Amino acid sequence: MLFDSFSLPVLLWAVLPPLVVLTYYYLPLQSALAPAKLLLIFCFGGLSGLAALGIARGIELLAQMIFPGEGTLHFLGEVLRQLLQVAPLEEGSKFIAVLLVLGYLGRRNWLIPIQQNTVLLATIAIALGFAAEENFVYLFHHTGTVFSRVVGTPSHAFFSAAWGYALGMPIYRWSGTYKREWRSHLLTAWVGAVFYHALVNSLAIAWHFPVWAWLVYGQFPLILWLFWRTDRFWRQVQGQRPPSLISAATPLQRARQRGLALLILGLGGNALFFWFLLGNRLNVRVGRPAPLPLEQGVQVRLALLGGVQGAIAAGIYAYLRSQANHRRRFKP
Repeated sequence: MLFDSFSLPVLLWAVLPPLVVLTYYYLPLQSALAPAKLLLIFCFGGLSGLAALGIARGIELLAQMIFPGEGTLHFLGEVLRQLLQVAPLEEGSKFIAVLLVLGYLGRRNWLIPIQQNTVLLATIAIALGFAAEENFVYLFHHTGTVFSRVVGTPSHAFFSAAWGYALGMPIYRWSGTYKREWRSHLLTAWVGAVFYHALVNSLAIAWHFPVWAWLVYGQFPLILWLFWRTDRFWRQVQGQRPPSLISAATPLQRARQRGLALLILGLGGNALFFWFLLGNRLNVRVGRPAPLPLEQGVQVRLALLGGVQGAIAAGIYAYLRSQANHRRRFKP
């Protein structure tokens, strides 16, 4: 059985972090959905996660029947599994859940008027409900630490935000030409979500393969960029101007600013990675004797490396934002 006994602390650690993230996105749009309705959509996302888990188990059993005695996949095999099985299954489950919510509940005046910001909010709620179910499975079976699951919780929302944004686009225009363009854009956004989902998962598991372990340094810069992209979508559906970092007038200056933006992602992402390692070390040591001086030194170095790189990334970001604000303010 998947769950032999119920654990309330595990359930709370699995559900509360996604609810905190959902609250972050809900507060600017309190009029879009009532809290009770949003919570029900969140729970529906958890059901979609259970459905995806059941299908995944069925696929694994079928594969064991067809290929008995196969050992653990090598890294490239795991990448293909993520790209062809895990990511399409999970993104497909979330997509179907969002369509059911918008279709079934929309006809009962729950989501009337349906606006683009409401569609994106419902997509994020489904994705975070899916993440809550996934957190519970990992924590219940002790295959992930609390800290690692808390850090990974928003990723499902970041993956799905692009197709959630695209799904709400035809609310305002329904011409035949626009429908075709919308379908193409929606398909592109969904395929992109599958790709980034598989890529993040592949970078995360690279740690277990010594030859490919260096790829793990790309995981958090990519997640940081996905958060950046989701924030732009969120601001756009609220009618706000997304923050701009590239504001120079000449191609050479714009190329320099793009280089600085990539540096922000690299430094900021690796700062998050060092803090992630530190958090995992502290998480593992809960309830154990005090760490040895050598372990304390490692923790201090991780904290300093993360703090220094994070501060540099924040300084570069503030510089680019000030340049953009200055140019907009004095633009003739």
